Amino acid sequence: LGVSALGFVHGLSVSSIVLVFVGIGMQMFMGVSNVLIQTLSPEEMRGRAIGMYSMILMGFVPGGALLIGTLATVIDLREVLSASGLLCAAVALWAYITQKRVRTV
Repeated sequence: LGVSALGFVHGLSVSSIVLVFVGIGMQMFMGVSNVLIQTLSPEEMRGRAIGMYSMILMGFVPGGALLIGTLATVIDLREVLSASGLLCAAVALWAYITQKRVRTV
């Protein structure tokens, strides 16, 4: 939601405040997802699961930044930020609703 809000902000000072919350949210996501992977994976597969998680994270983050940058050259950056933030929020809501194991950890 913070990335989506960043698409509606016009001033530098307000953008800086929103980016602080985006950074906090990103750190929370990294910590929670790491804990969930270690908690939900079987003990004998835990190292492999964390290894795959790290490889996927290191590959998708730069790829997503490239995609957003490419879209921002074609479409307005504010629209791309708003749409990507709403898409991430929708996926998070879907995962929360459909994945009971994630809610009970």
